[in-house]
Amino acid sequence: DIGTASLKLCLMTGAGSKRQIAFLASRPLTGLTDDDIAKTLVILLRDLKIKHCGFGLFVPSQMVITKTIEVPSVDPKEIREIVNLQAGRHTPHAREEVIIDYIVQGTLKQSYTKVLLLIVASNAVKRQFAILDKAGIVASRALLAQEGVAAFAGRYLKPETAAPTGIIHIDDSCADFSVIFKGKVLFVRSIPVGSTVLLAEGEKASERFAEEIKKSLEAYAAESVDKSPTLLLLVGAIQGLEGLDTVLHESTQIPVRVAQYLGVVPKTARAQEAAGASPAVSYFAAIAGLVALADCKTNLIPEDIKLRFALAVRGRQLMRTSVAVFTLMFFLFLTMVSTVYFKQEYLSRLRGKYTKERSDARVLEEILRKNRLVRSYVNSRGTSVAVLAELHALTPLTVELNYIKYEGEGRLVMRGTADSMTQAFAFGDTLGKSKLFKEVKTKYATKRQEGKREVADFEINCAVTKVLE
Repeated sequence: DIGTASLKLCLMTGAGSKRQIAFLASRPLTGLTDDDIAKTLVILLRDLKIKHCGFGLFVPSQMVITKTIEVPSVDPKEIREIVNLQAGRHTPHAREEVIIDYIVQGTLKQSYTKVLLLIVASNAVKRQFAILDKAGIVASRALLAQEGVAAFAGRYLKPETAAPTGIIHIDDSCADFSVIFKGKVLFVRSIPVGSTVLLAEGEKASERFAEEIKKSLEAYAAESVDKSPTLLLLVGAIQGLEGLDTVLHESTQIPVRVAQYLGVVPKTARAQEAAGASPAVSYFAAIAGLVALADCKTNLIPEDIKLRFALAVRGRQLMRTSVAVFTLMFFLFLTMVSTVYFKQEYLSRLRGKYTKERSDARVLEEILRKNRLVRSYVNSRGTSVAVLAELHALTPLTVELNYIKYEGEGRLVMRGTADSMTQAFAFGDTLGKSKLFKEVKTKYATKRQEGKREVADFEINCAVTKVLE
């Protein structure tokens, strides 16, 4: 909580019934530059010696302009769009110079939604984020302090349940007046009078403070937000201000009750000592915000910082994806290498085991090869003589063979001349009926004139079968 006069740091650990305040610290900011504030944060965090911690920034009410408006919709998406459009009417600044958010307060007439519009100068929040960056802190959320105060008070400080309750939170240099109802904040106003002035000026400052509270109630009534508060809770740095509740009651004619917040959440001895050492400083906003963090919906982070965070998240996701893919590829490569290695080892053992058998197998293969050659020679022996004898027997006197060629693989090519085309085809048919020839085809047969007679040249292709024993 980076206020106008002091820096407050609250560390909360655990959850549920085990939740406790582990550390509280405050440092004055008077006369410090932004670099000095960042160094102060670094020193505080170094003393804590924490490794894993989430950070949130609570934006004080002094930086926030609030306005209660009615939106003609109950759909959350439409409400946000309408709020963004109407926000420019409630601030003299350009849209890019402010941060816009809102708190839904309730539904009116089943078609209107009453919201508390929040307008914050983006430069003020950017300055606080710049301080955190210099301190090495990444704050994932920037929340309205009064939103946490309303949720905390509604749960632990026993406000009125049938009507709104006013919360007067006094800090060292200023105070906040807010009106809450059922854990929701309805109205917020900052008062430039804190415990330091109240303690120093006494009755005069108390009267001025009471007047500011009356003005706050009048401003609340002027906005016609809801019913008037029936109870005021005085909380924060109120040590030494024992008569202030009476002054406020006499001025506002509303019952005032002093509320203690430090006893709600258990504290370590170190946190208790820090709270007692700085009674003029209130940790209420920070503690309430952390306790009611789940109930806080506001997000006052500037758009450019949101974009930077989103890019950082994308970068981390891309890095994790790259590491996962690289790891998977490495394990796949390792699996493949190990598989090849073990198979090669297994093959080497098999080769070593069956070296003698492989040598015997090569000898047998050589013998088998020679046997096949001999068998092939024996089977084909006499084939050429049988082919010529068969051709001599089957060739009529009217057919003359002038070209016979064996082309391997059992193929035989014959060319010759017949007295006529009919005799050429008849000769092919005769060869087809022989058991020695198969697949007989007459490739061509052409007529030509030889002297005074007409002859036919032909070519016949066929396959030669093995000679029968």
